[in-house]
Amino acid sequence: MTIAAGETAVSDQTVPAIANPKLWHPDHPALYKALTTVSVDGKAVDTYETTFGIRSIKWTADQGMFLNGEHYYLRGANAHQDHAGWGDAVCNSGFTRDVQMLKDAGFNWIRGSHYPHAPAYLKACDEKGMLYWSENIFWGTGGKQTDGVWSASGYPVTKKDENGFEESVLRELGEMIRIHRNSPSVMAWSTSNEPFFSDSKVMDKVAALLKKEVEVIHQLDPTRSAAIGGCQRPTGAKRIDKLGDIAGYNGDGARIPDFQNPGIPSVVSEYGSVTAIRPGKYIPCWGSDFAKLKDGCPEEPAWRSGQAIWCAFDHGSIAGSSLGKMGIIDYFRVPKRAYYWYRNQYAKVAPPTWPEAGTPAQLGLKATSTELASTDGTEDARLDISIQDASGKLISNAVSVTLTIESGPGELPTGKTISFEPDPKADIPIIDGQAAIEFRSYYAGTTVIRATSAGLKDATIQIVSKGGPAYVKGKTPETQDRPYVHFTGAPVNASSGASTSLSLNRPTKASSMAQGAASSVANDGNAGTVWKAADNAADAWWQTFLENSYQVNRVQLVFPAEGNYRFQIQTSADGQTWKPVLDQSQTTDTDKTRTFFGNFGNAVGYVRVQFVGLPDGQPAALAEVTVGGGKDMTLDAAQLSGRIIGTPGSWKNDSACAMDAAMDGNQETFFDAAQESGAWVGLDLGTPQGVAKVRYCPRKELPQRMVGGKFQGANKADFSDAVDLFTVSVAPADGKMTEQKIENPAAFRYVRYVSPDNGSCNIAEMEFCGLGK
Repeated sequence: MTIAAGETAVSDQTVPAIANPKLWHPDHPALYKALTTVSVDGKAVDTYETTFGIRSIKWTADQGMFLNGEHYYLRGANAHQDHAGWGDAVCNSGFTRDVQMLKDAGFNWIRGSHYPHAPAYLKACDEKGMLYWSENIFWGTGGKQTDGVWSASGYPVTKKDENGFEESVLRELGEMIRIHRNSPSVMAWSTSNEPFFSDSKVMDKVAALLKKEVEVIHQLDPTRSAAIGGCQRPTGAKRIDKLGDIAGYNGDGARIPDFQNPGIPSVVSEYGSVTAIRPGKYIPCWGSDFAKLKDGCPEEPAWRSGQAIWCAFDHGSIAGSSLGKMGIIDYFRVPKRAYYWYRNQYAKVAPPTWPEAGTPAQLGLKATSTELASTDGTEDARLDISIQDASGKLISNAVSVTLTIESGPGELPTGKTISFEPDPKADIPIIDGQAAIEFRSYYAGTTVIRATSAGLKDATIQIVSKGGPAYVKGKTPETQDRPYVHFTGAPVNASSGASTSLSLNRPTKASSMAQGAASSVANDGNAGTVWKAADNAADAWWQTFLENSYQVNRVQLVFPAEGNYRFQIQTSADGQTWKPVLDQSQTTDTDKTRTFFGNFGNAVGYVRVQFVGLPDGQPAALAEVTVGGGKDMTLDAAQLSGRIIGTPGSWKNDSACAMDAAMDGNQETFFDAAQESGAWVGLDLGTPQGVAKVRYCPRKELPQRMVGGKFQGANKADFSDAVDLFTVSVAPADGKMTEQKIENPAAFRYVRYVSPDNGSCNIAEMEFCGLGK
């Protein structure tokens, strides 16, 4: 086309028909190049080369996905793109190694979680033959959804933030499509990941924004489908999975009844996780996300297009180190044993012999490449360190090792040296006799790197960097050491303090489910939806996975109706080993709502309600379960646990100020009773417990309202035998917990705080502690 000076024109670069093209496929990723030339007066002044591939993809609701006209089942992995030491500043060759590692293990697709990945990442997918699910930045995360912190509502709760937020999401989506749309590896554009982790008041706006994203995708690339990633909540009438062309269900979405053969093309966009420090176990990571396994793998129903593990690589996470260690490959790119299970299953490559303990004699040092083609930041090499015996055999011993650049250009993340510690929990560890780190150079030349460890034979390696400028000793600025310092401060804008919504919309599982009564509705924030067991078995159970590790101090159960449900509340760190933390197996309570407070554990990842008895003729059932706690709380080991009891109601019927607010772990909330005098709040401990101390905090800015209030213990539910533990004689400190030891501790089943006259029971927090062990 010809453009006159000063004019603007739009060029249609649709490729003309190509007879008998070589089709792009993961097994044979054929690529073509289009050359665009700009000429002035017949002389070429600029050219641009576009790489592309020719292939077809068809998604179906009943038969899965088809690639180039043939059915193709997807077995993939989620992948963040950051690397240990370098963060997101990864060299292009690092992306290529990541894709190749997954390719070698037999995976055939990557979900780019949960943001647009670098062009070099997709270039590697194009060239290596790896299908790619390209995802936008609209995502949410569970936990304390307080505005202004990282666990805030996925969609903003402040009106003034809405326009800017939506503009950012749609702009990023458009840029992602324009940058990557010529990559044949891209099989779908995803709008989101778990956007339902938003305040319930804005869920209609979440759905509206997803629809806008789908429209943008259809406009900018009508050749590809629009996916809704992480759309396993909500269920029922408000579900979001059908707002696009493809649904991606995470976690328990793989077995929630609403999403079985859902009438729309679908994948399991996340399942399971390793959650292990290398080496971990030689096992797959299906977790509890699939309803049925066959020959050790999930069933592959005809309507499902595939699944992807969470996740490929360990990664940096503001949510804590445990959440960042869910990969089958560690942060330094050393495989865990689970990686080899998948490689054996998918690629039919047997696992290596696991290293065993021996006598350390020497170090091994290898590199993924000893020649870097460029010094522009796009090329690097991974250095692999090993502990060996005298024969050169890898052994599992861990010893301190230091890498040092002895001569030449280049740098490690910490400068010219880096040290690996023989502690699996260290930030820079050597584990199972192995460690790794990436090296790069911004100058051309030969670099000599030495690995040393006290008492062991050194290892050295040379890496040649090509390009320019050349490194000249004495003239080229030397790399400065920047020693790693472990972070010990408080994270900025962390999700701190207690939350009563840790379980909201988290993955669930149950012993059984009645028709139309899925386990997922028992923590959906709606007490009008009910999980019911499929039969009247008294030993039914329901559980939730909190997707992180928390201190838990509160559990509230709402039953569908009044009835004598008997149960235990149990907690677990791993979903395998369970600990009873509250026993209600002998209770005579029939209340519909029951709230429990105490120390339920400091590293809780799972919470389970194990039923032991039921109302006559009724199945186990739960309308709503809420779990409270946090990540930076300090729970007293002697804190007593029980059911919250007290004066019903609140001032002006404000539910936020009911008696439960006195035991929610939040000093900003408080019990404001409906009556000014005589109101009380306390705990039914279930059995008599020795009470050794009480901790309490007054309503903010009104501490004087506690003066004259009493803490009491009793063994009768009506407190007719109440014993005064102590009386608050002076106004307690505002905004902090006051601790009062109890002289001559006695055992009581019931404990409480009783408001003085005109005090309205204005207490923000209270805890009762026992004698301890």
